[in-house]
This record gives sequence, structure tokens and C-alpha cells, in this order.
Amino acid sequence: MQAVLSLVGMAAAVARWGVGGPLAWLIGGLLLGAVIPFTLLVILPTNKRLLDVSLDLSSSESVALLTRWGWLHAVRSAASLLAFLTFLSLLARG
Repeated sequence: MQAVLSLVGMAAAVARWGVGGPLAWLIGGLLLGAVIPFTLLVILPTNKRLLDVSLDLSSSESVALLTRWGWLHAVRSAASLLAFLTFLSLLARG
């Protein structure tokens, strides 16, 4: 559901920019939409490796993968937060 909502939000923001809205609509929309390919191309391989039954959960590899996943999730969350703050700033402008 998160991917669908990101796509809808991105499309709405880009459409609003396209009909003469401020550039912030485009920036926020692209930030919001960027989490989808980031998740699929960067985070998903780490998720798959973490879910692999052959992974020894007490190994240093599993610790490294969990640490990597944490950082990647933080990047994705930061992009979503920046998009939200961008949209919020548009509301504050009136």
C-alpha cells in the first residue's frame, strides 16, 4: 500500500506543479516518488538476504546486513520526511 500511496502522492504533486504551482510541488513529489525505486533497487536485495534461511543469524554478516538495512531505511524515511515538510511549507504559505 505504501508504494501505491507514494505513486498517487507523486502524481498529484507533479500535476499540481504542472498546472502552474510552485516548484516545491515538483520537488516534494519527486522526493515522495523516489522512495519506490530506492526500496526496490537498494533495500529489497538486503531484505531478501536477511530473509534467506541459509543466513546464520548469529554471524557477523547478519549484523552487517541489519546495520545496512537500518541506514537504508533511515535514508528512505528522511526522503519521505523531506517530502512531507515540503508539502507542509506549501500549506503554510497559503
